[in-house]
Amino acid sequence: MRINSKFLLLLLMMLPAGLMAQREARVEGEYTLTVTEDDNITMFQAKQRAIEMAKNEAIKYEFGTLIDDITTTELSEGDGQSSSSVMGSTTARAKGIWLADRQPTQVTVEARDGKIFFTAHVWGTAREIVQSSIRVNWLTQRRGAKGMEPTTRFQQKERFFIDFQTPVDGYLAVYMVEAFKEVYCLLPYDSRGNLGRYPVKAGNSYTLFDKSVDPNAKYYTLSTQRSEESFQLVVIFSPNPFTKCIDKRNDPRHPNSLAYGDFQKWLLDIQRSDQDMVVDRRSVKVTNPNAQQE
Repeated sequence: MRINSKFLLLLLMMLPAGLMAQREARVEGEYTLTVTEDDNITMFQAKQRAIEMAKNEAIKYEFGTLIDDITTTELSEGDGQSSSSVMGSTTARAKGIWLADRQPTQVTVEARDGKIFFTAHVWGTAREIVQSSIRVNWLTQRRGAKGMEPTTRFQQKERFFIDFQTPVDGYLAVYMVEAFKEVYCLLPYDSRGNLGRYPVKAGNSYTLFDKSVDPNAKYYTLSTQRSEESFQLVVIFSPNPFTKCIDKRNDPRHPNSLAYGDFQKWLLDIQRSDQDMVVDRRSVKVTNPNAQQE
């Protein structure tokens, strides 16, 4: 069968640029995570972290990195006084997403010199990310003496909020990852109906999780049984409608949740079909000075 080359070229030109630029590849990577006795991390968390970093390294080797500039404000208190410092940082994340394993992941654990080494070796298939041109702004906040204060560190059972802005109309979801096991859906709120999505307007400033500005909002607090623990927040935005993932309903004090693996699969699926989607992950820390007494 003969194919007219001009007709084929015309079809390729009509395809979205993102689809033409995307490619898939077989990737392989390895990463060693070093844990000392001072690190507040479980064996399970260490293994999961090593696996995640091995996948990250494999994707970086094949597709390169995306650069993010992040500005954070750290607040500290002492001797009855509070101070703040603004810090800018540049982070590099893998320019791709992990699609599937090609063979089982291998993790070895070795102890020497008072340290434990977790080495993960992964084989899989990954797809290149074509970075969305949309840039959203968001930061975590707490309520201080003079109003909302930006911070990434919180005290035990302290309420936290998110300030969010977008240059275009769209839809927003916020999830919190705990210990690579459980993922909690913080937004959309259950009280907003059965649509499973949270619409936002261009140019508006949204303070999420604050009932004083949104009667449908839910207040959230952060807590830990350890002296310090990190949680990962995942902000998902798209100008195209999308529906949150299937989750299980918990008691009124806890947001709906699902297993980390199920969340990752859902997120990969919607990213594949939406070139405009923005997925931004950041960590917050919670400190509990009374952890030993609990």
